[in-house]
Amino acid sequence: MPRPLPLLLALIALATACAEPTAPPSKGLFIESGGVPERPYYHDFGVILDGTSPAHTYRFRNSEPNPVTINDILASCSCVVPSVRVVSKAGVVTPGKLRNEGAVCVIPPGDALEVEIFIDTTRIRRKNTDRLSTIRLRTSSAITPFHTLEMHVKVQQLIQATPWEIELGEVATNDVGKGQTVVIVSVADTGITL
Repeated sequence: MPRPLPLLLALIALATACAEPTAPPSKGLFIESGGVPERPYYHDFGVILDGTSPAHTYRFRNSEPNPVTINDILASCSCVVPSVRVVSKAGVVTPGKLRNEGAVCVIPPGDALEVEIFIDTTRIRRKNTDRLSTIRLRTSSAITPFHTLEMHVKVQQLIQATPWEIELGEVATNDVGKGQTVVIVSVADTGITL
């Protein structure tokens, strides 16, 4: 009498070998490029001069079978200025909307999303110190509903007044208000003398 166990194992092996291959799981809206490989959501602008406006672009890809909507983009401060655009597989670029007009953009399956970040150094109050700013993207994706992008920057201001703002309070017409500020050279070895 044949043994049923070896026959059963042979049938299972045959069924497994003949099965249709399954599609790889979707990664949702995933980041293709933007930061260093070990930290793709992070970019280091390094030390930049006050008055400059550096930019960096993060690129995402929609691997889901359905379109993904970017519901909103939230910046941690006004010094971080994002702009977005969808790039189709054919190379057609469609800019996103950031001004409370509903969804920012919709990324069809296989298409790319580019998020360009500008740093407006005139809006950074504390100069000569490290700053970490963030951008949060909220999406309709069930797999990746949130993405947080991080940017490090240190804005170098060569000459600085301390305090940079003087509050005089209420000063009557034809009266004199008093305040004091000290101008300092903030960065050593710049060759600047006062």
